[in-house]
Amino acid sequence: MIAAGLLMVGSLTAQDYQDVLRTSEVFPRGNARFMAMSGAMGALGNNMSAISVNPAGSAVARSHAFELTPAFSYIKTENHFQGNYNHRFETAFRLPNMGLMVAQNTPNTGVLSGISYGFTLNNQNVFDAAIRYETPNATSSLTDAALVNAELFGVSDGRVESFQDLFWQSYLLHKDDIGWFTDFTEWEPPTYGQRQTTVITRSGGKNEYLFNFGMDFSQYVYAGANLSIQNLNYSQRFMMEERDVRNQFAVLNNFTYRENLDVSGTGFMGKFGIIVRPIEFFRVGLAYHTPTTFFLTEEFTQRVNANFDADASDDGSGIYHAQASSRNLYDYNITTPGRTIASLGITIKNIAMIGVDYESVNYANAYIDARDFAFTDANDAVADNLQRTDNLKIGAEVSYSMYSFRVGTALYGNPYVNSSNSDAFYRTDISAGVGFRTEGGFYCDLAWVKSTQKQDNFLYADLYNNPVEGNSKIKKTDFAVTLGFRF
Repeated sequence: MIAAGLLMVGSLTAQDYQDVLRTSEVFPRGNARFMAMSGAMGALGNNMSAISVNPAGSAVARSHAFELTPAFSYIKTENHFQGNYNHRFETAFRLPNMGLMVAQNTPNTGVLSGISYGFTLNNQNVFDAAIRYETPNATSSLTDAALVNAELFGVSDGRVESFQDLFWQSYLLHKDDIGWFTDFTEWEPPTYGQRQTTVITRSGGKNEYLFNFGMDFSQYVYAGANLSIQNLNYSQRFMMEERDVRNQFAVLNNFTYRENLDVSGTGFMGKFGIIVRPIEFFRVGLAYHTPTTFFLTEEFTQRVNANFDADASDDGSGIYHAQASSRNLYDYNITTPGRTIASLGITIKNIAMIGVDYESVNYANAYIDARDFAFTDANDAVADNLQRTDNLKIGAEVSYSMYSFRVGTALYGNPYVNSSNSDAFYRTDISAGVGFRTEGGFYCDLAWVKSTQKQDNFLYADLYNNPVEGNSKIKKTDFAVTLGFRF
């Protein structure tokens, strides 16, 4: 019964496996060359964003470099809910990459022929999206979740301590000698048909500040290590309105539920990598990223506003408008799973290169904790709902004179154990780009990346514990330009 009650609230409460997945996922964005090859540069190296994948990549470099990459994103969401469709658009401007890399030869130190240092900023994830679901809902209401929770756990008198308290104090939830009921369940069978509108707006991102050190052993073996400091900012605005547009109900006119979630924090991790070049044109890379512990602060607010056509009170006191709200601040930690990345690279002089990266990450190993709470149920949900994924990235570059042409694709496995998404991959990226380099060291790269990701958004559970979900396809297009100089 307790588990069923927790499902009724679902995503309307914080600190669940969705928070863990959002914090753990990495869809890297960096400089335009890296993006145009879909990030498949783990074994190729010599790229400021590639050292975020395999730290040994900095040791491949033979010169210093400084670069800056602004990017523009265009996000379209295609939203489906109970047979209705609509779409929304968002735009965002980001700085996915900036950095300095220094490479030095060490000819008099035996097998050690070079060392490298680097500091880079690379974007690890972008959360921006706008989602809208709208339909005449003939089967359920958000008040169903409050009703079932009230039946299981009751309500608090005179204060807001739970989700159902918001609806109790807003006169959307009632109780008589028989039990709990709402305007929709007052009669048997329940009567619905209200227009239900849901708007979800997400923003923010995860950025990495990387300190790199690499070593070149006679240009056959390259090794490197990173200290990574990651900054996360996430905001979500959730609004659901239900309106009696057909005048079905004698008392209720409309109500609006809103929740605001703001999460920010910092994480720390290490990355270690090696690249081996057994023959001139072939490279093999292996990297390990340690788990990241994020120290997070969360502000979570909820508010219900209700309007009535008639007195909603039981004592005839004339309640035509009611509202209730709550606000919570909380500090907690999320430890994300480690990652293992194996890479292959083929280089043909200065004419062409091909990179392949295979990444494995088990999201079920992530967990939540805090000093004053064990999060046992939430961590059990992480283990039950998330799984190991295999991600594959392939990229290629062809150069002619001062120009380079690039393409790539990235395929991300589905992290959910149970999902209505039947596609083989959870997210797919395709990319392309061009580059220009001068003999004086200046370079300019352009990239285009198209990402497609399906997403199931759990809204609430109905009276019979059936999930009410909306389905969205998020299509994101990134345009990036890198301006850099080698010296």
